[in-house]
Amino acid sequence: MQTRRKAGLGQLVRERREELGLSQREVAALIGKTPSALSAIEHGRVLIPSRETRDQIGAVLRLTNVEMLVAAGEVTPEEVAGGTPWDLASLRQDDPRARLSRLALLLSPAEAETLLNVVSVWGASPGRARGEPGGD
Repeated sequence: MQTRRKAGLGQLVRERREELGLSQREVAALIGKTPSALSAIEHGRVLIPSRETRDQIGAVLRLTNVEMLVAAGEVTPEEVAGGTPWDLASLRQDDPRARLSRLALLLSPAEAETLLNVVSVWGASPGRARGEPGGD
């Protein structure tokens, strides 16, 4: 497998499209977007497309959502390689809303909503947040 330069999601999408021998017009039609919308992604004018658009691009270009988010700089390869970087302890450190927002990019809207609901309820129970017993 070829190593890609870290140049962003747009370059990843463009390189993969070219590797597969597809034109911008062909890919745009397959993902239900205009060629100018795909061009905006490839040229970095759109840094992180919506989850729906990433799913469509991934299906056509055989890219995973994680590959695209790593290319976009939203998660690091180290975070991905380390398993689940967003363990419960890390959610409570620094800026948990920012970490949750990054995690939510990896999830479907329903999964993200469930996670936020769980963390919201969990966060409302300080003893549980520290792993202390009791409090049901």
